[in-house]
Amino acid sequence: LPSSMLLRRGVLLSSGAQVRLASKRSTPLPMGAAVRRAMTNPQHRGGHSSAPDSSPAGPLRAALSWEQLDAYVAETGLLDVDRVNGPTNSQARLRLFGQDEASVRVTLYRDNHAWCPYCQKIWLWLEEKQVPYKIEKVTMFCYGEKESWYKRKVPSGMLPALELDGRMITESDVILAELESVFGALHKGMTDPAVVPLRRLERLLFRAWCNWLCQPNWFPGEEKRARKEFERAMEIVE
Repeated sequence: LPSSMLLRRGVLLSSGAQVRLASKRSTPLPMGAAVRRAMTNPQHRGGHSSAPDSSPAGPLRAALSWEQLDAYVAETGLLDVDRVNGPTNSQARLRLFGQDEASVRVTLYRDNHAWCPYCQKIWLWLEEKQVPYKIEKVTMFCYGEKESWYKRKVPSGMLPALELDGRMITESDVILAELESVFGALHKGMTDPAVVPLRRLERLLFRAWCNWLCQPNWFPGEEKRARKEFERAMEIVE
């Protein structure tokens, strides 16, 4: 997509920034001169000669075209971020935190779209600990075919995976335990008595959620029972 953006339901998502379109809000959308020019130029409205349902300074009544979004990004510098040493960025391929690239010992294999919560566990840990690492992005089974190069590394194709000093490690909790053994725990480690019950609760919640939404309900009342189990798990979490 142009400028690595996604326009969905009136929200522009870009590197963690959100620009809500005025079609979803009652106050005018602040627009730069480039966007105002684009909105008043018929060539930038897909050839339509009618003016938008607003003045250039007023609220925007239609979604911006990709060309208009590109103009907005060019004017505002929305994507001019330091992906290597700056704030956490889902599009980064290398994170150094001010250190030299030669210090990198870790490669994180995670999903392309930053959806997988188990990948996020490892990602958050590395960011919080500021361990320099590289990122390789892999397709999830739920939205595409797994890359052959990844299946050669991880035959199951499961995510996340982590390469530490040339050694491949899978399973998010195992990965975190290995990272702690090499780089130290963030605060309380994986085996801390205060942490272990929370890890069990995480698994309980995942099973309840998955049994309700991801498993076929073959018999009458099965879906209702699965939902009740999920609600009970959520009550424990709360």
